[in-house]
Amino acid sequence: GVVYGIILNDASAQNVTVDCQGATVYGSDTSDFAIHIIAPDTTVSNCNVIGASTGFYFSAYENGTLTNSSAINGSSSGIYVQNKNNMTITNNNITNFTTDYYNTMYMRETNNSLIANNIFDIAYSGIYIRGSNNNTFANNTVTNVMTYGMYLYDYYTINSDNNNFTNNTINA
Repeated sequence: GVVYGIILNDASAQNVTVDCQGATVYGSDTSDFAIHIIAPDTTVSNCNVIGASTGFYFSAYENGTLTNSSAINGSSSGIYVQNKNNMTITNNNITNFTTDYYNTMYMRETNNSLIANNIFDIAYSGIYIRGSNNNTFANNTVTNVMTYGMYLYDYYTINSDNNNFTNNTINA
């Protein structure tokens, strides 16, 4: 079945902060998401995830922050953001997500967000951006990937426009 470490699924929740204070959420390759946020105006900080399929999953609603957190040894994506506008993703360390066809960060239909000062290391692929517009990617480091560092998906009606990339480092 589906397994979560922390899930917040409440559309009426406002300005919620999940501060793990350095605690670790353990998962397994069969668990779906270690930390799953389906709520507006939510901050997740100081969380460490080890071994979950997906470390951090943000979906739906507006405004969210992921900061000073890490995910290691997963089988899917370290950070997965879908249909979540106005995200701030800063100062995170995502390491060892090496299963074929998955990314250290997957960003789908997410707009007006800041992704900065993150480290994405040892992965099948780096940052995958699909149908996401008006985002800023700054000072991120992507290293030791088997395929691409950053992939901007733009196909037929699925556009990824007006994204800004500044001072990112990619070493395959």
